[in-house]
Amino acid sequence: MTPRRAAVRTQSNSAEAVPLLAVDGVTKAFRFRDRPFGPRQHLVAVNRISLTVAPGKTVAIIGESGCGKSTLGRLMTGDVAPDTGQVRIEGRAVHALTRLEKARIIQPIAQDPKAALNPRWTVARSLGEPLELHRLVPPKERKAAIEQALLRVGLAPEIASRFPRELSGGEAQRVTIARALLVSPRVLVCDEPVSALDAAVQADIVRLLLEIQSSEGTALVFISHDLQLVSRLSHRIAIMYLGEIVEIMPAGGLGGVLSHPYTRALVGAAPRLGRHPRKARRATLTGEVPSPVDRPSGCVFHPRCALAAEVCSRTSPGFESVGSDHLMACHFAGREQSAFGSAEATSSGA
Repeated sequence: MTPRRAAVRTQSNSAEAVPLLAVDGVTKAFRFRDRPFGPRQHLVAVNRISLTVAPGKTVAIIGESGCGKSTLGRLMTGDVAPDTGQVRIEGRAVHALTRLEKARIIQPIAQDPKAALNPRWTVARSLGEPLELHRLVPPKERKAAIEQALLRVGLAPEIASRFPRELSGGEAQRVTIARALLVSPRVLVCDEPVSALDAAVQADIVRLLLEIQSSEGTALVFISHDLQLVSRLSHRIAIMYLGEIVEIMPAGGLGGVLSHPYTRALVGAAPRLGRHPRKARRATLTGEVPSPVDRPSGCVFHPRCALAAEVCSRTSPGFESVGSDHLMACHFAGREQSAFGSAEATSSGA
């Protein structure tokens, strides 16, 4: 077992004997050709990731676009099979569960709700399908069950007769949430569920998800790039970079002095209200994100890190504990990154 996997395994075991959702050393790569008859290339989307989700808690997964967040979410729901490692739900391997068994435990909430709904089906038919497949209610009671499901997410029963094209973005997302909740899942995997919505609707959807979690004890995996949002609604945050998790921390520790250099750069790049941008000392990034086809040796972040030393290019760091429920994969773990603030603050952003 690698140091990275051992550290996360130790953390999860201390929390509970059998996690609700456990990702253990999972790797997923895709093979493709960038031109007809060209050589096959190997793109590593997720690399050696381990993570646990406890009942009734929210774990956020954040990182730049293309870092592998959505692929990790699809691995969790069983829509994609890992090349190595295993995803377990309630102690059982996802691949060993039938489609209906998985659906009763874990449900996805998509970024584009209208794409997740059949455009030729009314809302009533979309909501009636899981009721029929899982035999949740007799046919005569389905209409009442659909109306109750819509009311539960704040929609009028009249919505049931509409098609997806007749719904606003917020209404469509509420419908997808209502459909997921019909089977009473224990985990919702939300992949950028509010990024396509305006601010007011975003707040309503987030409030709805938190109300569901509070009343049902549902665990949430919230995939996003919105740091302010995830810091408000999450219990733990996992930071991804180039297919790897580089830090796992409580939500309140985001961007603190003991944060990973990449985390500090993400926080530094986020807009800050009430502060003049020229007066704020912020960590920034240099260079471009390396290609997942040609991954750097050692620490995957070292080509862009202002703190990088020779060891960073040679050796991949394992996770080290730097605080309560706070793990970091960095050779400088445990040292206050503020000590290097001048180097970070003078680096030019990409």
